[in-house]
This record gives sequence, structure tokens and C-alpha cells, in this order.
Amino acid sequence: MQYLANANGATKKISRQILEKLIFNSALFNYPKKEYYLFSKTGFTDECQKLAKDVGCHLIVFEEM
Repeated sequence: MQYLANANGATKKISRQILEKLIFNSALFNYPKKEYYLFSKTGFTDECQKLAKDVGCHLIVFEEM
């Protein structure tokens, strides 16, 4: 299992670039199966949501927890 983290100050929505960086950084680990989770207080941009759907990333807003 791997964990990668990022904090953007929690004032703006998580962008597609953040998810792309997570995917890029995960390539450093040689695991056969990877699962992606992003957590946000403020939500996710539309572009991030689309990419997340394409790669099977779980997007979680703190209000859902």
C-alpha cells in the first residue's frame, strides 16, 4: 500500500494537475495494482472529476465522511 499526499492550503478546489501528479509519482512504486484516493475540504474541479472517473480514482469531500 502506498500513500502520497498534497496540501494546497484548502482554499481552492483540487485540480486535474494534482491528480496527474499523484499518478505520475505513483509510477515510482512497482505495485501491480494501484488505487487512488483524493480528499478535499473544498471539492474538485470538473477536469479533476473527469480524469478521476477515467482512472478509477476515489474523490472524497470531508462532508461525506
